[in-house]
Amino acid sequence: MNNPSTRMNKRALIAAVSRKTGIKADQVDQVITAALDTITGSVTAGTPVMISNFGTWAPRRVPARLVRNPQTGTLRPVDARQVVRFRVSPRLRASVQAADPATATVRKHPKGTLTAQ
Repeated sequence: MNNPSTRMNKRALIAAVSRKTGIKADQVDQVITAALDTITGSVTAGTPVMISNFGTWAPRRVPARLVRNPQTGTLRPVDARQVVRFRVSPRLRASVQAADPATATVRKHPKGTLTAQ
């Protein structure tokens, strides 16, 4: 998938894993579905899920806050809610950046110099 305008959906992932491993697609489908269900169940229960060299899914509570309507300027409350955050692992981030150095994130160093990450 070198074309950034295309996306890999579950069906394409199953086919790719099936080709790479030689395992039948229906068996790969069962394994991927079970893995995704397990991740979903764990995060829903409040337990972060970490896959080494890939990333971590973790539930996070977003507190209640006031937001402003940009057209009218009026404030209105937004309730607190739970969201899922995915944090990419350093190894995956480095791998993606190595594939396309132009997409490297530029962060400001504490001393004021710019560094690519």
